[in-house]
Amino acid sequence: MSSLLEIEENKIVSPDVFQNQLGLLNLSFSNCLKNFKIGPRACKSEAVLMDQFLSLDDQTQMGLFRRLELSRELLIEIEKESQTPDLWEITVDQEIKFLRRALEAFNLKLSDESVLDRIKEGDIFEVYNSESIQIYRSWSLFEHTSYSLSDLLIYSWDELYDRPTFVRKYLYKMVDSLLVQRKKFHAYDIPAYFIVERMPEVKNKMLFQMEYAVATLDCKTKEPVGLLTTGKARNINTEISNGMHFI
Repeated sequence: MSSLLEIEENKIVSPDVFQNQLGLLNLSFSNCLKNFKIGPRACKSEAVLMDQFLSLDDQTQMGLFRRLELSRELLIEIEKESQTPDLWEITVDQEIKFLRRALEAFNLKLSDESVLDRIKEGDIFEVYNSESIQIYRSWSLFEHTSYSLSDLLIYSWDELYDRPTFVRKYLYKMVDSLLVQRKKFHAYDIPAYFIVERMPEVKNKMLFQMEYAVATLDCKTKEPVGLLTTGKARNINTEISNGMHFI
C-alpha cells in the first residue's frame, strides 16, 4: 500500500489504494466496537463508497484518504491502550486524551483550550474541517448514531443529518464568527432541537443541545481550518440498543 507521503507527493490516490485503506479502517473500527461491546454497524457497500470517492476531485480524494489513514492509526492505538470493558465506561479524561492525540495527528490546535475543561462525562464533541466533514468524534457519539465510522468520515454533516432551518442559519453565522472573524470561543444560545439521520433505513432521531465551539487552527500557519463543537444528546427512538439515557 502506498504511504501517506507518497500519496501527498503524487497528489493522486488510486481507487485500489482507497478501497484497501477503507477495508483496513472498517476492520479496526469493528474490532473496537467488539471490544467496547457495541453492536456492529452496517456501513454502506464498498460500491456506494467508491462512487462517492470517484465523484471527488484529486485534492479532495487525497484529503479523504488522509482522514481514513490517520483515523485507522488512532483506532489501533485506542484498541491497544484502552482497558475499559465497554463504551459506557470510557471516562472523560480518556476521551480528551484521544482527542488530543487526534488533533496532533491532524496537525491542529484549539483556538481556546479552556473548552476542554467544560466537557463533562458523556458529552459529545466533534471536530469538523472547513467542508463540514467530521474528522474526529468522541466515542460517546456512538451512543446516539447508527452510522459507521466510514460514513462519518466520507459524508458531510448535511448529507448525514436533517436539522431545523433555524439551526442551519445559526450555525452559518457561528462558523463565520470562528473561521472568518477569528472569534476564539463560542457559547451556543439556541434551544435544544431534533436531529434525524438521513441515510439509514431506520432513521434514528435525537434531541440535541449544543453547548460550546472553538476554532481549530493549523499548527503551521496558525490559520483557522475547522472547529470543535460540544453538546449533549438524548435518543428519541429505541433503534440503538444498550439502554440509552439522557446525559
